[in-house]
Amino acid sequence: MAYKIGKQEVDKIVSGLSNENMVVELFKDKIKNHVVLLKKADTKIGAAERHVYASEIYYVLKGKAKLNIGGKIVEEKQVGEGEFKSPKAEGYETHDMKEEDFFYITKNEVHQLDARQGLVVYLIIKIFSNE
Repeated sequence: MAYKIGKQEVDKIVSGLSNENMVVELFKDKIKNHVVLLKKADTKIGAAERHVYASEIYYVLKGKAKLNIGGKIVEEKQVGEGEFKSPKAEGYETHDMKEEDFFYITKNEVHQLDARQGLVVYLIIKIFSNE
């Protein structure tokens, strides 16, 4: 089975995202071992996070931001099974994110999106594995 969402559909979804709801799951209930999210971030630095059971792929559709990768989470809190977050990380490397950039974040890798430069819209493909 294959699923497609074109540019017009993506633009429509993004325009419907408010500041209270800045992420939407695509293909909900159609796939089992991964999740596809469309996310909008604007003028904020997100939580530092790491996922014990999931790798993530980011693909930037629009805008630019910074992505902090590596290091460690300061005072991390478990927010779900194998999911850890905190407002702060340290010891990371900062990477520029811009349209058409692709990032692969392995399991347990600390990462934090910094969208203080303005609006960024990106796909997240979260791939689950217990290995």
